[in-house]
Amino acid sequence: MMENLKFYEIDEALSSCFDPETGEILDEDKFNELTAAKDEKIQGVGLMIKSRDMLIANIDEEMKRLRDRKETLKNMNEGTKEFLKTILNGQKFETEKVRISFRKSKAVEIEDELQIPDGFIKETVKRAPDKTAIKEALQKGETVPGCILRENNNLSIK
Repeated sequence: MMENLKFYEIDEALSSCFDPETGEILDEDKFNELTAAKDEKIQGVGLMIKSRDMLIANIDEEMKRLRDRKETLKNMNEGTKEFLKTILNGQKFETEKVRISFRKSKAVEIEDELQIPDGFIKETVKRAPDKTAIKEALQKGETVPGCILRENNNLSIK
């Protein structure tokens, strides 16, 4: 019966075991039974917390394992895309199940960052070329020392 009591009910029942004037234990058996019931409840709560901590640790491990697996799959896909780009050499491929095509894009490739004029450098925590400004200048036909405009074939799979 004592194990069905809530914590506050156990504490109330424990206070009734003492003489309010002297503090002397009036019912030692009841006091021991209530103390044991409270200890059992505390142990149960402690075990529940311990169990949840183990579950949290297991979830953390699984999340790390899944992050690592995701990174591996991304790297595998990038390599496979490069292989497919080589095989198709810019040609479209389409079946009922897959459509593979290429779209042109332009990206600035920095060959020698030290040659880039200050007008094309963004001031940040560290020195970095302003690829957007460089790309605009190169597309207008301007020469930016240390930079070229490279045309890429980007693979698209739907």
